[in-house]
Amino acid sequence: MDNHQRNSETKRFHIVFGAEQILAADVSDFHKEFSPIRLTGEELVPLFGSVSLELAWGESAGEAFLIPECRRFIRLLHRPWLGFFLAEEARIDLMAPLGRFPFLGLAMCLSDLCVWSDDQTGRTKVQANRQQVVTLETELIFGLRHLGRRAGLSSRRIALRELEIRAQTGVLLDEVAWPQGE
Repeated sequence: MDNHQRNSETKRFHIVFGAEQILAADVSDFHKEFSPIRLTGEELVPLFGSVSLELAWGESAGEAFLIPECRRFIRLLHRPWLGFFLAEEARIDLMAPLGRFPFLGLAMCLSDLCVWSDDQTGRTKVQANRQQVVTLETELIFGLRHLGRRAGLSSRRIALRELEIRAQTGVLLDEVAWPQGE
């Protein structure tokens, strides 16, 4: 992790991975710091929904799901407990390799995508492997529930986060379309 910023007021963590780290596939520091195995329930509470990720990969940092090296890195980084740690929505002022909606971006990096453009309409469509997205969603929710109970979070907070995970990953169960150039 090239840059690790912690805002003590909001208890948010913004973690930047550099190109060298991405190419070396080095996720060890991240896993050491955020591994739930070494964290107590009390230590988990402030980490709930507080982590945003940035991949410093040139100008296309916001589109990690389109860059093969970034996709491989996110696959190494992924653990079921990211459903507990990831911030639900990235701040607008920070680069977000998984897009503004990290669970959707994570699903796009971890699933096989079909991307095609329609020259007549000027739209680009993305469709993900349904089974892979369902499996990812199940893993994230399992990790969320397990760590949420360990951290002593209310059932309501856990359920709200579960709904957000389902809402973001559910977009890929259909197809996503963007105008070209966005």
